Amino acid sequence: MKINQKKVKEFYNNINDVWEHDVWHNYSYNLIKKFLNSYTFKTESVILNAGSAGNDYGIQCKEMIHVDIADKKLKGIKNSIVANIECMPFESDKFDYIICVGSVINYSDAFASLSEFYRVLKKNGILIFEYENSKGYEYLGKEEFKQDAILTNIIYMGEKHQQWLYSYKYIERILNELNFNVLKKIPFHICDGLLSHFICDTNAVNMGNILDKVCKQIPFIKNHGNNNIMICKK
Repeated sequence: MKINQKKVKEFYNNINDVWEHDVWHNYSYNLIKKFLNSYTFKTESVILNAGSAGNDYGIQCKEMIHVDIADKKLKGIKNSIVANIECMPFESDKFDYIICVGSVINYSDAFASLSEFYRVLKKNGILIFEYENSKGYEYLGKEEFKQDAILTNIIYMGEKHQQWLYSYKYIERILNELNFNVLKKIPFHICDGLLSHFICDTNAVNMGNILDKVCKQIPFIKNHGNNNIMICKK
């Protein structure tokens, strides 16, 4: 089963900002941007920004190449290519770093996308990506909970559309199979996913933001982050 990429393209071409301005997505964007801004990218590096929507997150480097299926989001962006991350028009071993955030992986086949990232990444290159985890507490009691890979319907910016959810174990199995070395996993939206079953999203995120700082240190609980940032080395 595949997601209709034409519909995904149309959806993202027709919205002004890919990061919806609600408390949940604002928190996600701010956390991801803060992490990327704190990460030390070598200034002479060439970076692939996969599914970028034209956002460079303030990263300084020699060259950044933007890839997205939503062509309108790349309008006016230097070094941009319209392509699906599952099959990109680059030679192998090209990039020093790849970043892919905003749950772009969840709109694609995870194995195909991560395999393509491995192909175009240089030896010892770094992959940083973020995805939505089916083991997140938001899905507790639902069919999606803990599924390796399951297609689900979500409401985003008032529209219903599809995306994949992947368990962290499934993603890590793929990374191991591809011979990626996982350097670090950063879970977030841990407690607010659980709290959202009982209180409104705004209060859940505000409380979860505080509680996550502790929960990230607890092995069993940290695996239930709705989202994970992965840092991997080829």
